[in-house]
Amino acid sequence: MKNLFLILFTILIINDTYTQEADLIIENIITETNSALGGSQFYFAYDLKNQGDGIANSSRVKYYLSDDIIFDDEDTYKGKTLINENILASESNNIEASVYLSISMTEFFF
Repeated sequence: MKNLFLILFTILIINDTYTQEADLIIENIITETNSALGGSQFYFAYDLKNQGDGIANSSRVKYYLSDDIIFDDEDTYKGKTLINENILASESNNIEASVYLSISMTEFFF
């Protein structure tokens, strides 16, 4: 059994007047199904929320498959979504994404 975990990496552009930080979190993950077969695309959506005090500039969300909830070298990178829109403090953006589950993988539960 493998689980799909969303791992968030944030890139912030800082200028001279920027003193408060953004703090991005992933909320409200929705999938069409709770399982998928290898050789298929797995679709999901989530809200990327800025719970910080500053504006979140460019960021990216990377997707990994993992056997457990611990992010480590055993996890398999499956793709990323680039976020090129600013997210204001306390605001959210809804993101739709998908990852391809390779044919060598069998069945997954999310």
